[in-house]
Amino acid sequence: MLRFRVVSLNRFQVVSMSVFSSQGHLETVIDSFEKFTELILLNLNSIKEGDEVPLAKIFGKQVRRLNGKLNQFENELIDKINLKLYDKLSLGKKDTYGNSSTQVQHFIKN
Repeated sequence: MLRFRVVSLNRFQVVSMSVFSSQGHLETVIDSFEKFTELILLNLNSIKEGDEVPLAKIFGKQVRRLNGKLNQFENELIDKINLKLYDKLSLGKKDTYGNSSTQVQHFIKN
């Protein structure tokens, strides 16, 4: 849910916008790999073991919390999986997703 607040400061108006979850909690931007992996864990419950999906499917609407850092975090995740430092997901195929013709990395829930 988006909430807007308009504050008048002399001749200027400032619009403040916050993004809230359905429970009314402020959803924060994910800016570290540690928080990124926490968000993965929170969303893995909706994915069945063995399913092969891209990160966008795992995150759903919460992908917006990554604030443009999805590719950076995805590359780091792939490195961690290859080094056997992350075991909740394994690498799957590269394939298209949704209406996009661009191929994206898919992951398999372990």
